[in-house]
Order: sequence, then C-alpha cells, then structure tokens
Amino acid sequence: MNFGTSTVDITPPAGVMLWGYEPRVATWVEHPLRAEALACEASNGAWILISADIGAFSRPLADAIRTDIATRTQLPVQAIMLAATHTHSGPHVTDALWCERSELESHYFRELRASLLHVAEQAWQGRYPARRKQQGAARLWSVFSWSVC
Repeated sequence: MNFGTSTVDITPPAGVMLWGYEPRVATWVEHPLRAEALACEASNGAWILISADIGAFSRPLADAIRTDIATRTQLPVQAIMLAATHTHSGPHVTDALWCERSELESHYFRELRASLLHVAEQAWQGRYPARRKQQGAARLWSVFSWSVC
C-alpha cells in the first residue's frame, strides 16, 4: 500500500467575499487557510482525498476540480473526494464558476482550482510504501506523522 500527502496555502486576498454568518468582504488575514491531500494506492484500487479550509464547494467547482485531477492522475472521477472543513471565515466558494461578484473573486477561484489540482498531484506523485506497525492489538499504517487505521 502506498500513501502520499501534500499541503498548499489557499488563503484568499483581502477583498474576496467570505462565507457563513453574514456575507462580508475579507479585510485582513488572521489565520492562513490551507488544503491538504492524501493519496492512497493499493492492489485493489486508488483514491485521493482533498480537505480544504472553505465553507463548502459549489457543484460546478467540485466537478471541475475532480475532472482536472482525474485527467492528470488517470484515476476515475469517482476516486477523487473533496471535503470542506466548513469554516465560516473562508472564501465564498459556493459561488465559484456560476455567481462570481468581481474579477478578484474570479481570479481567486481560478487560483483555488489550480492549487487544489496541484496539491492532489503532489500527493499522488509523492506516494511511497507505508510501513505496517504493530501497536498493542491494533495494526496501524504509518504515513508521515499520521496513522491510518
């Protein structure tokens, strides 16, 4: 079994609409946002999971990202999973690719799409054999500092 991981900064610039509570314009960055990818390849298949610090994905953006990643990695679209951390202090990504409010937002959504493709590719290309560890009665797969049961 092979695993790969990768992380990328996806912090939007000031001026982008934020999601959750009341829609509002970002005026500063208090905490950077990131996306992380975990790629897994085994003898019976493979998949990539991407978790992003956003409120939610728009369907058009999710479909586009999954198609981009599938094309680059040769994995089926069904093997590409996206998860939003559901932060209420991230970009208003639910509007991406269908209801963008400014050129700044449009530019950020294009950069976000490219960043999520990049983080998935980095995880996929960085796969390495996992080592199985015996720890008490449980068997754990060691991936960097992660343990995947």
